[in-house]
Amino acid sequence: MNDEAIQKIISYANEYLFEPRSNWSKQAIMERSYERWAVDEILLTIMDHPLTEADFVIEGFILKMEFFLHMSGDQANNLIFQVAENTAEALLGLIL
Repeated sequence: MNDEAIQKIISYANEYLFEPRSNWSKQAIMERSYERWAVDEILLTIMDHPLTEADFVIEGFILKMEFFLHMSGDQANNLIFQVAENTAEALLGLIL
């Protein structure tokens, strides 16, 4: 049911979320790492729940990231949640 969405997400990751270069800033490397983590988490969840439509899985991930961002009292931790949410929103736009 979600095969097409999975293929689109994998293609997106392969094309746009390539390994960071050694000359990238530490901030850019961290952001790329968080983007790749978000894609991996979303893909795993989609594959673990094959009867749930991919857009619902991604929307659920976005809500979780918003919750974690809201609950986090530490600005340093906010980056991972914000990057993950932005990545999920990009994936949602890709599959809709």
